Amino acid sequence: MKILFTYILFFIMVFNSFCQVIDDFDDGDLSVNPSWIGDLNNFISNAEGVLRLNAQAAGKTFISTSNTMPDSFNLKIELGLEFSPSASNLVKIYLFLDDLNVSVANGYYLNFGENGNEDAIKLFKLSKGVPILLASGTSGAIAKNLNQISLELTYNSRKEWKLRSAFDGQALLKQEFLITEPWTFKNFGFFAIECEYTSTRKDKVYFDNLILEKLTSDITPPSLISTKILSESKIELEFSEEIILPQKENFKINPELTILSVTQDPFNSHKLILTLDKRLDEGKTYILMVSNIRDIANNASLERSTAIGLYKSPNRNEVIITEILFDPISGGADYIEFYNSSDKVVNLKSSKIGNISRNQSISITNDILLNPKNFVCFTSDPNWVKNEYNPPTNSTIIQQTLPLYNATDGIASIQNENGIVIDSFSYTDELHNKILNNVKGVSLERVSIVDGTFTNIWTSGIQSTNFGTPGYLNANKNNGVINTEDMFSLLSKSFSPNGDGEKDELIFVYKLPKSGFITEINVYAEDGHLINTISKGEFIASQGFFKWDGFNANDELERIGVYILVGKFFHVDGETYQIYQPCILSDK
Repeated sequence: MKILFTYILFFIMVFNSFCQVIDDFDDGDLSVNPSWIGDLNNFISNAEGVLRLNAQAAGKTFISTSNTMPDSFNLKIELGLEFSPSASNLVKIYLFLDDLNVSVANGYYLNFGENGNEDAIKLFKLSKGVPILLASGTSGAIAKNLNQISLELTYNSRKEWKLRSAFDGQALLKQEFLITEPWTFKNFGFFAIECEYTSTRKDKVYFDNLILEKLTSDITPPSLISTKILSESKIELEFSEEIILPQKENFKINPELTILSVTQDPFNSHKLILTLDKRLDEGKTYILMVSNIRDIANNASLERSTAIGLYKSPNRNEVIITEILFDPISGGADYIEFYNSSDKVVNLKSSKIGNISRNQSISITNDILLNPKNFVCFTSDPNWVKNEYNPPTNSTIIQQTLPLYNATDGIASIQNENGIVIDSFSYTDELHNKILNNVKGVSLERVSIVDGTFTNIWTSGIQSTNFGTPGYLNANKNNGVINTEDMFSLLSKSFSPNGDGEKDELIFVYKLPKSGFITEINVYAEDGHLINTISKGEFIASQGFFKWDGFNANDELERIGVYILVGKFFHVDGETYQIYQPCILSDK
């Protein structure tokens, strides 16, 4: 009698406490963890790591494991039907049967297979063995000759059944149906799998990654995880979970834009689409405020703000090259720096970084938003660049495969997504400052990035920044003002070629009324003898610059003193201009 009482007590304990079922079928053992009973010989678990049907002939196979019904649960399972299912070749997954004889049992089951080409995943209720259809998923979803299915069936405390499925290896589960149907049977029973098959389908079914667990209460509100601009007047928002369709009043955009409508993505209940009353301005940043978004458990989100904008590829001269390292030290990496000279945010995605002299260009594949008057540096080895040049922590240095840059000369370029070259730079090691004996690891920096015509002036990086300023303002910045109204001008009347990055070279800019001029520009000492020739017999563009580094014709650095820049500009039609510009070569 004592033994019988113990057995009855054990039976009551088992069937009145919910035990989760987890089986990935990798161990090949159906007798433990969990323990299955039934036609186990008709299944194998092999190198695939799945439970595969492996019957000897046509028929039915039924296996089960004991379990109890909680107040809510979540079922996840993957299965494959390597045929087009029918009434003769199908699968049923039973939930919490109260009897292993399904002809008299109560419970619920998912059905996979029917005649015709409209096969769908269906939920049935069993009432004393009589099936009653409760819900049907997408028609034809499993009518293919090869069906790879991932599903999640949820029953919650609100008596709602929700099925979400994905097919053919897709990661995103999409809702198949949502119904309200209270569980009406007693709370203990069996979880079971049944396969029915003809002789040609006796090994064409498999199962994997079974998880049956109690559904815990959802107390986490949804969060906004991404935004995407679909068009000039449509914004897509993605949340961390399925949400209830909100009202327009849950969203605000500053500077103020009116939201005409809020719709839910019909294929993904995590996503919303906002339609605006007018277009977003290109390159302008807006602040989107989102509040009181509710998930299906009625958890409400707090207010959150995020920046959005319609950021397009840059146009010509909106992004310029401001620095390049083309001859790094041994073990180092090239880098190239860009500057957004426009007043709008641009997206560098799909732009191409090139070396025209090698006919090479490599696309930027990620979204890279570059704010107005900001820098970005690209290199194949950001860690080396940071360690070598120690840029400020707020510098933007991004890993990117670059074209091969010749160690002596080349033509660096950037194209926008339409293939238009928006800036290029014909670099050469001869542009380096002559006071440097070794230019390995020394970048070329653009001296001036002011808006206007005269910006393509380059010189070497300086020692105080280890000869490079990747991702931030160049050390060789121009402190003078380019007067674009004057035909000829010096950025500064004094310069100090000492390598400190402050006015290391004398820069002379010109703006002629037309092209076709030939130049002759010389530097003279104060006593009148010739020091060096900067240009002679050179055809020049209508505007540009010349520079003198302080060296004479014998490549010797001149001493401190006053020097005279004398120049003539001859045109083929006889028009002539002469210049006479004194300057000071100083120590500091």
